[in-house]
Amino acid sequence: MKKLQHNQLAAEIHANSLKHGWWESNPSTEHFLTLVVCELAEAVEADRVERKADVTTFERRIQEKPSEHEAATYQQRYAYWFEAYIKDTVADELADAAIRLLDIAGAHNYNFSKPFTCYSMLVNIGQSFTENIGCIMECVLCHTMTAYHRVACALAQIEWLAWQMNIDLAWHIKHKMLYNASRPYKHGKAY
Repeated sequence: MKKLQHNQLAAEIHANSLKHGWWESNPSTEHFLTLVVCELAEAVEADRVERKADVTTFERRIQEKPSEHEAATYQQRYAYWFEAYIKDTVADELADAAIRLLDIAGAHNYNFSKPFTCYSMLVNIGQSFTENIGCIMECVLCHTMTAYHRVACALAQIEWLAWQMNIDLAWHIKHKMLYNASRPYKHGKAY
């Protein structure tokens, strides 16, 4: 599994987020941290219904020559197969949470090369998925930590949980960024 390049990803993700209007009304960090909690809750729901990403089939399908019944452009086919095999899965929702955290980091120019200590409960291999997500949410919601520490701690725990679950988080972030780049303004949502 590829290690995330936090600072570079944060800049790229934030640039796309600006382009898609997410920061137009200058929302607070708390606003975006709440959206991280929403993504984590969606990861729990995906786990409850056992929705797992099928990366192998996705990669095979986007490389196939399109049939006469499929969308004509590569971008259309990419979106179609992404939605069929990757979107709304546990891995996709963890990637969404990481993307939201990295967007906050990009907006505030957080530098992930400086060390930090996470003071919240940590994800643990002996805990259930929901308990681990609860630990990550605790980081996100911990008002005794600075915003930087909340973002860095939650991101580190998402990475560790993904690694523990054999999810290539870097792959999922990369492909969600490609998918998001072609989506409409604010992805068709109010916020």
